[in-house]
Amino acid sequence: VIGRAGAHATALLGVFRERGIAVTETGELDHASVSRLFATADFGIAPHPWALIGKSGAAAAMLEHGLPVLVPRDDWRLRGIASPDSPASDPLLARLADLDPLATDRWLASRRPPTSALPLTTDAFLQALETCP
Repeated sequence: VIGRAGAHATALLGVFRERGIAVTETGELDHASVSRLFATADFGIAPHPWALIGKSGAAAAMLEHGLPVLVPRDDWRLRGIASPDSPASDPLLARLADLDPLATDRWLASRRPPTSALPLTTDAFLQALETCP
């Protein structure tokens, strides 16, 4: 676990440890150390719920490093509004509830080379500005 793990970490990490899955907690690290860890990781687990995954800097960093990212939380909803069943914005992003056990190996093998999302984000922003009245 890199950084501040958040309120749900104790329960989630407890499940891993009960199943004999080794978990190391590093605390906060400098960006070069985080990048080195991402380069050696098989996949990442995002701390944000699915409905808010677009706000997650951790998920964005993992995706930019080409890591498949698992989102185990689906527990956040706006009060009084039905949450849309939004699809993943990236093929490397997977909601735990939707992950097909038979396709997990293929998903994990889909790791790609690190790529900056800044050019795509900039292009999307400029296109959005062009369509504004």
